Amino acid sequence: MVRARMRRGGRRSCRGRRERITLAAFGCRLAPFGCRLGCEGSAGVADLGAWLGAVGTELEVPVEEVLSQSVQDEMLALTGEIAHNVVRVAVPLTSYLMGVAVGRGASPQEALRIVGGLLPGHDE
Repeated sequence: MVRARMRRGGRRSCRGRRERITLAAFGCRLAPFGCRLGCEGSAGVADLGAWLGAVGTELEVPVEEVLSQSVQDEMLALTGEIAHNVVRVAVPLTSYLMGVAVGRGASPQEALRIVGGLLPGHDE
């Protein structure tokens, strides 16, 4: 596992020459998305469209059909609310549960509405 250390200015960098080996050196399919540690020489920020496309391809899920731009926007807004008003760790777990609900027949809009209604201070 690559260890990172904090540098001045809060940026992280990889230690040691061997640890600077990029994901591309290993033929990793996710190399275009940059180093997860934000190492020098990588953008540190994934291209969301490319990431979703790769995930959709690997999971055999047609992203264009199941995750429209409007659903993406609503999902990002909702997960931001969850992160700030509930607890950050609830975001991936809530997203998973919403995905299960949609897989069982709920519409994405229905899942978003139900979960949004659970947020603190939300009046239905």
